Amino acid sequence: MCRKYSIPDDFTPVIAGDRSPRAPPRGSVVVYADELEAGMRLPLHPFYVTVLSHYGIAPGQLMPNGWRALAGFVVLSHFTGVPPSLAVFRHFFSLCGFPHKHYSFSGNDAVGILFRQPNLKNPGWKEEYFFLSSTAPWPCPVQWGAHYRASNFQQVLTRTEEVVAANLLRARGASPVDLRMYLHESNMAKASIIRPPSPPPAPQAQGGVSIVELSYNVAINLKV
Repeated sequence: MCRKYSIPDDFTPVIAGDRSPRAPPRGSVVVYADELEAGMRLPLHPFYVTVLSHYGIAPGQLMPNGWRALAGFVVLSHFTGVPPSLAVFRHFFSLCGFPHKHYSFSGNDAVGILFRQPNLKNPGWKEEYFFLSSTAPWPCPVQWGAHYRASNFQQVLTRTEEVVAANLLRARGASPVDLRMYLHESNMAKASIIRPPSPPPAPQAQGGVSIVELSYNVAINLKV
């Protein structure tokens, strides 16, 4: 899973065994396989951190469709030419709770639906998970708990935020976006949800001389 979703070496995977996902080891978060498939990536996009921190929930508490809504919003904001806004996101979405302290997002019909609800059913998704520990402190909550009650109050937009919301609806087109088609790797990479891989280090010869330099020196010596 770490190789498939390019999880950096800064994060160390830990096999869960019989440990409950709601009680990750100290300094770790739980990661479900379906969350990664839905659009969660590591390190977490700054907007992901903003939303999780606003609601006071850990990454593992957000269900796969909730991650799809987050990822879709980041991608749509990118192609609209605006940074993703928490206020505008809350204008379009409300947090809804499910058993066992899991959460997702539901669209607000009254202001316009950005994304078509994916018709994906996988009742066993909660069974495939592992833990990730980080070399740096997590920028979001890691302990499972109830969301902050005030975090779901109705959002009143400023005039500037109203313009952004209208632009997102315009960029969406005539009908809600199908996230199954929208959230492919190239779109998420353009929106910086997926980080570009680090270039491999230049090959080094003994004594700190690169292979290219070594070959050049050998050629010069042979010519002489």
